[in-house]
Amino acid sequence: MINIWGDLFGTSGFNSHVRQLANALYEVNNGNVRLQTRLPENWVRLVSDNELKMIQASASRDMVTIFIGHPQFLPLAYSESDNVIPFVVWEGDKVPKMWLQYLLDERIKLIFVPSNHVITAILNTASDNCANHDINDLSKCETFKLEPKIKIIPHGWNQTLFIPREKQDKNTFVFVANKGFAQGIQDRGGIGILLQ
Repeated sequence: MINIWGDLFGTSGFNSHVRQLANALYEVNNGNVRLQTRLPENWVRLVSDNELKMIQASASRDMVTIFIGHPQFLPLAYSESDNVIPFVVWEGDKVPKMWLQYLLDERIKLIFVPSNHVITAILNTASDNCANHDINDLSKCETFKLEPKIKIIPHGWNQTLFIPREKQDKNTFVFVANKGFAQGIQDRGGIGILLQ
């Protein structure tokens, strides 16, 4: 049994990631998935039949828990599972320094990330701390402790929603952009740059 711990309800990237990963694992794992999430008012109306089954599934301490959220909330998952794997998503060039204490916790044996970018962000923060260590004692350097734990699990896509099709016009370029454009050219999603 796999336990997905994260916020299913909402429109953020985290919400979408939790929903898509839980449903995909449910399909390939013969329904052996539990979904642990906060439950808003009237939540039953907001879930599919499979999501309802996952939310109602029983917990077990020996199940693997994939935690999707910011690492400072990992201690919440330890109360119900002995095998917690954080799935860390980050857009900046460094993760918050306080995350290191949670990612270095001895209970964390693996860290999932969606890309090399996130690995670099984690290791950039860890290597900043290495600069404070004696060059003869690199065993205390967080980079050497974190790097072997990190594994890339790319974001997937629903092949029933995104179906390649032949171009009708060879001079046309089609792309998908899933960011907002609230702050114009300064928007961090980069849509302004893409349009330029």
